[in-house]
Amino acid sequence: MKTTLIFLLLLLVFGATAQVSDQFTDGDFMASPTWSGTNADFIVNAGGELQINNTVAATSYLSLPHGLATLDGQEWSIKVRQTFAPSSSNFGRVYLTATAADLSTNPDGFYIQLGEANATDAVRLFKIVGGISTQICASPDGQIAASFAVGIRVLRDNAGNWQLFVDPTGGTNYGTAYTGTDASVILGTHFGVLGTYTLSNATKFFFDNVYVGPEIIDTQAPTLVSATAISATQVDVLFSESVAGAQTLSPSNYALNPATTVASATIDGTNGALVHLTLSSNLQNGQNYQINC
Repeated sequence: MKTTLIFLLLLLVFGATAQVSDQFTDGDFMASPTWSGTNADFIVNAGGELQINNTVAATSYLSLPHGLATLDGQEWSIKVRQTFAPSSSNFGRVYLTATAADLSTNPDGFYIQLGEANATDAVRLFKIVGGISTQICASPDGQIAASFAVGIRVLRDNAGNWQLFVDPTGGTNYGTAYTGTDASVILGTHFGVLGTYTLSNATKFFFDNVYVGPEIIDTQAPTLVSATAISATQVDVLFSESVAGAQTLSPSNYALNPATTVASATIDGTNGALVHLTLSSNLQNGQNYQINC
């Protein structure tokens, strides 16, 4: 079926000033910005990633001051690769905020856990106080049970509502948020990354595309990539990036010509850029349709 597409979306424009931003393109992690910790255990590899590069089993970490005056309205994002199946002896952490620079001491704060015992490995957001960790939210069990590369984005609002977004391909095409609430005021001082590993995994942790600062409001409107008739009563609409919000889910915001009523719109469970439209009447075979969103 041939499909003609028209798409229009208007967004308000906001700015954001980063507190921490590092893509490691300069090949250095000790300047602009300055990371510190078990420095000898890390390199910036030829692919421009921060990598643990050790020769013994250990716990390695790097951290830097995040400069945040509040956690409210903030965003954290990072790409993490671990080229092994995680376990209780081989896992990564990303500390969104920690009360100490030395992450190996289990400081109070909030962190992302990447690996655990058994095969239930998920991307998990925790609060830690006095060495006791409490889960706030998590992606589905098993999402990172094998070698993985994930893009992670975390948001917190002024009511203590957290949103965890995960792109299982390592990019920024995040799906639907995993959510939880914890309004604890643990501002902390440092952001950082940590890996605990046995000898066989001493070179298999990679970190990239770090951002810590005010929430970045997307000012680039998503574009409509394709519309595909899955059946006589279902059309899949693919956007250039993840979409969300009440407008995306409102059937009245989708119009087909010749006139065909959209009964419902749902975002795909794994691909946040894909919207499934259910129609109230059948499409006609051989008919060209135009979709307006």
